[in-house]
Amino acid sequence: MNDIVINCSNIRDLPEPAFISQLVKEEDVLIEGAEVRCFRIEQNVDDDTINEWARHIRRHYLRDDEVKSIITTYKADKARRLLVSRIPDRPEIRGGDFAEITISDLVQYIEGYEVPRYKQHGRKDKNSSEHGTDVLAYKIIDPTKPSEDDELLGVEVKSQSASTRLRKAITEAAKDSLKDRSRIAMTIDYYVLMSTAAKDTRTSSELERFLNASEHPYKETFAIGALAGIVDAKQNLEGKSASDLMTNGERRVFIIHRADLMNLIRSVYNRCLP
Repeated sequence: MNDIVINCSNIRDLPEPAFISQLVKEEDVLIEGAEVRCFRIEQNVDDDTINEWARHIRRHYLRDDEVKSIITTYKADKARRLLVSRIPDRPEIRGGDFAEITISDLVQYIEGYEVPRYKQHGRKDKNSSEHGTDVLAYKIIDPTKPSEDDELLGVEVKSQSASTRLRKAITEAAKDSLKDRSRIAMTIDYYVLMSTAAKDTRTSSELERFLNASEHPYKETFAIGALAGIVDAKQNLEGKSASDLMTNGERRVFIIHRADLMNLIRSVYNRCLP
């Protein structure tokens, strides 16, 4: 297990979580007219992996230095209340956040993008999701000079973690993805402010590259992400086309699935705090 300390200023050093190696890519899951990346979470996830996964999830709400500050500043009961006040406890919020974080991990550690981790951090209400693009990711060819081949990716994510309705998750994500073109600039501005406040200078400077498209053009791409508590994604999507699911060939489709997915999410969140 990686013991690196992840503070507000070095969230970019977030280590690759162990569960990534347990994602099984399913090459035979197809949607006619769409580019699909489908992964299955293995059923047998051991305790060490769940504990590490929980720490990985917790860091999106509370960085390590924030946890240490709360524990060392306050008495145990108050410290516990303050920590609990930052982690969602409503199942639908947990399911949505888990989906966004897991798709972020897929996009970063498998697809090779940089993914800022500010969507869940600093919320005023632990059970209310922030507006904007669900997952913002990018690739920069050369940090010293803008390139037309630099890429900004926006991913709209939907979760059906408590059900087997994978097609519904894809369709709803496809509908909302149409709004991302207008939301993505707002999300960049928000992440620049958040990363600057955290002294995460690498992220803030890289994101600023995408604020002036007219002077420094780049590729803007969009995708959808879907999670569902389903065993067989291939059977669920068999014979379906991009138009059937209201998506199109320009948007990649990221799918992650597992039977009893909500039980896994519950186990992970229940271990987020000591």
